[in-house]
Amino acid sequence: MINAEQKVSKFEGILDQMNIRLDGVERRLDHFEIRFDQLMAQKADKWEIRIWFIVLMAFIAILQFVG
Repeated sequence: MINAEQKVSKFEGILDQMNIRLDGVERRLDHFEIRFDQLMAQKADKWEIRIWFIVLMAFIAILQFVG
């Protein structure tokens, strides 16, 4: 039969394994968050280019209409 000390020891071992695995998950989530932020920044840059293109085209159209 398992005594209380062995149960506590086994439980501590399980907690240590959970801690190690959760640290790995946390590192992966941090990496994912950084990568996601990078992708969002790239998309923002693409949208900024598109907006400036539309503004430029509108400006050219106004100049053609006025001139």
